[in-house]
Amino acid sequence: MIVYPVLVIIAKKSITLSSQLDLRLKQLDLKAVQHTILESSLSGIEKENLRVTPQGLLAATRHPQRLGASLTHPFITTDYAENLIEIITPPMNSVPHVLAQLENTYRYVYASLDTELLWAPSMPCTIASPNEIPIAQYGSSHRGRLQTLYRVGLGHRYEKKMQTIAGIHFNFSLPLSFWQIWRDLYAPQTSSLQAMIDEAYLGLLRNFFRYGWLIDYLFGASCAIDHTFVSGRNVPGLVPYKQQSFYAPFACSLRMSDLGYHNATQKQINISFNSLSAYLNDLNAAIKTPYPPYQAIFDKFGEDAQISAHLLQSEAEYYAPARPKRVVEPGERQAHALLRAGIEYLEIRTFDINPYEPLGITLDQIYFTEVFLLYCLFTDSPLFKDGDYQALLANMQTVVTMGRKPDCVLKNPNTHENSLLQDALSALFQELYKIADFLDSRSLERRYHQALDNIAQRLTHPELLPSAQMLNDLLHHYDSFSELGLDCSAKIKQHFTRAPLSDIQLAEYQQLAQESIQNQSILEAQQTGSFKAYLADYFKEK
Repeated sequence: MIVYPVLVIIAKKSITLSSQLDLRLKQLDLKAVQHTILESSLSGIEKENLRVTPQGLLAATRHPQRLGASLTHPFITTDYAENLIEIITPPMNSVPHVLAQLENTYRYVYASLDTELLWAPSMPCTIASPNEIPIAQYGSSHRGRLQTLYRVGLGHRYEKKMQTIAGIHFNFSLPLSFWQIWRDLYAPQTSSLQAMIDEAYLGLLRNFFRYGWLIDYLFGASCAIDHTFVSGRNVPGLVPYKQQSFYAPFACSLRMSDLGYHNATQKQINISFNSLSAYLNDLNAAIKTPYPPYQAIFDKFGEDAQISAHLLQSEAEYYAPARPKRVVEPGERQAHALLRAGIEYLEIRTFDINPYEPLGITLDQIYFTEVFLLYCLFTDSPLFKDGDYQALLANMQTVVTMGRKPDCVLKNPNTHENSLLQDALSALFQELYKIADFLDSRSLERRYHQALDNIAQRLTHPELLPSAQMLNDLLHHYDSFSELGLDCSAKIKQHFTRAPLSDIQLAEYQQLAQESIQNQSILEAQQTGSFKAYLADYFKEK
């Protein structure tokens, strides 16, 4: 048995996580699955940032023309607000290539912003009034109008400031060649390969909900906020700091807490992750279920206030920590795409932006996440029973709000007994090292083991956690959260502007921007029928 010196925490009682992990790793090793995973799995990133002025206030300008049309550009778009940029990488089979693509796109964005900056933290800058938040505009096509109307509805349903919170979504998929080996080993009687893939991905997701608090603890970077975010409300657990900021002493990620990108109404929505059919049935039911408080929005603001008065306007409004996804065809809903062809990839939505890193995320962090997702796939994943999902979300809420408290306690998802967070961390890392060594065993590099070593230092040195670093810097070096955020933003801008794109790279991005503008114009010119008819067709049963 390998003993990892970095794991010096001694669990006070044994925590059993997986009964089949070792066996599966041996079976998969005989099939040389490592090569398939390392060479053919796909990763991608979607990253948001607010555009701000040099003073750290929301930019009042429109989405820059030089960046292209946000509706049709493949890499540069907007999220909720016109000043909330979202950078997207295509799926790639090399993590360094993903980060290089992200880096280049940011260099182009910064070259197009003049004096503006991109806000480095996840939690927003000073926002005196919701009127400062312009809803994103996507043109006059039916597709563009739908995107804007959906966001208008979000603004009415939730506080607009909540929609300015930024984060990173990590997309991950395994190749068909891997799944064929998986079926041969574990589901030889399965007639439909895609049905087996759907079942396996959902098992991974269930385990992500069981243990995903690990991501929040290790990479959470939002323990403080500007005072305008809570608009003078008395929020339990928040400590005032010099009258312009608040912080939570033990928080890892306020972004993922009830204070952040969260909606209490969605606690009424029970979505099953036990099968794809159950998931889609529950999701579609929420999209069709009228909700009287949302009908009141129509009564107050008129018919252009939202898409519908139902619990969800669309699948995108379901704010799960992770979701099954498939690339949609033009005009297709996500639920219809999943019904048509099954799960293609997973979207992990729990990453805060690390304001100390130029890209907000690191190579080690992505390698660690790949290890963790494979652990979630390779280990037992019982079906959820009534109440399990909500109980696991409660574990996550404990970590995001109190994770750095020395005696933080979680509910063990297997035994339902209480255990110290530090004990659970130690037990999980022992299992994760098995995955890392499995991946590294057929590679000349030790990149996964090294990534775990680097991140495991945070177990014994919690001051290295991004949330702890932010709080320490705030309390010792800055007069406010906004001052800290602006300083980080300025340093990151310097990073990207210090080494501009080559002339060839710049020309390629300029061409992409021009093509996106042309494509939006074509879409608008070819538009037929009424928007009302388009909506009816978009939401009809397929």
